[in-house]
Amino acid sequence: MKQTTRNSGLAFCAGHTGAFGNAKTRKYSTPTGDCMELLLFGNRIAWTNDDDSLTVTLAGYPTPTTREHLNGLLVLWCASAVRAPAFWQANGRQAFGCLGPAVLPSANDQLTVNRSGQLTAINGEPV
Repeated sequence: MKQTTRNSGLAFCAGHTGAFGNAKTRKYSTPTGDCMELLLFGNRIAWTNDDDSLTVTLAGYPTPTTREHLNGLLVLWCASAVRAPAFWQANGRQAFGCLGPAVLPSANDQLTVNRSGQLTAINGEPV
């Protein structure tokens, strides 16, 4: 894991704001409390939800850099999981998964996972 990925992920998980190279973490308020978001080159790629879940997206940029930042964050977020879910590319298609069957998300899909690494929703729809 690259140092900027690790630093931004650790800050995100700890609820701290900051700038880490091309990544930035910041807090935002909801009616039920504060949440965190991770921006990469100004694009929102991850955010926490009120139910302590994490939503991630490639934000239209399915690049190695975006996957690196999301995968690093997922490892830190799902620290108690046997294996954290991850993004990868196979045969020119994006894939996301862990121990179950892989999901083939579009570059703009929003995937929500819980702390144990289980995929719980795609674009807000439960799976």
